[in-house]
Amino acid sequence: QWDYVDNVLYQMPTGTGKTRLFTSIIRDISLNSLRTNHREGILIIAHRTELIEQISESLDRYRIPHGIIAGAFKDKRDLMLPVQVASVQTIAHPSNHQLADNFNASYIIIDEAHHAIANSYTRLWEFYPTSKKLGVTASPWRMDGRGFRSNFEVLVPSMSIKDFMAKGWLAPYKY
Repeated sequence: QWDYVDNVLYQMPTGTGKTRLFTSIIRDISLNSLRTNHREGILIIAHRTELIEQISESLDRYRIPHGIIAGAFKDKRDLMLPVQVASVQTIAHPSNHQLADNFNASYIIIDEAHHAIANSYTRLWEFYPTSKKLGVTASPWRMDGRGFRSNFEVLVPSMSIKDFMAKGWLAPYKY
């Protein structure tokens, strides 16, 4: 969809590999950057420490060097690396505006993108108006009924939970 629009929302059920999917996309962008000798900044946004750790571990498994822009991870901050994992609270805070200014993000990936209409996330569109954005979420709807059209131009749904179970990617469940 990035061939047609800049802001894509991708829905995938819980447990089906959203982090693994976008890590693979990051690896492909990074490898292409090396081949073309054109640096592409990639910013991955999450809102919780556990998600930042999970994303960092996934990048490590794919051997993708990255920095972390989050208060709890100051020892892992390396703004020279083209891939950064950031907490939305840190990157969007007014006192850290220089961090956003100094990092040229060609691509932004937003984990748990159902939060993306909050003011802190919306600042990403202001900071990086020309970047390609990919939001990933298991639940592309909000209890307050607010939609995502102000941030995302297209919704790409994945297979259903039933289809993931039929293909053996998810175990059946009882509730």
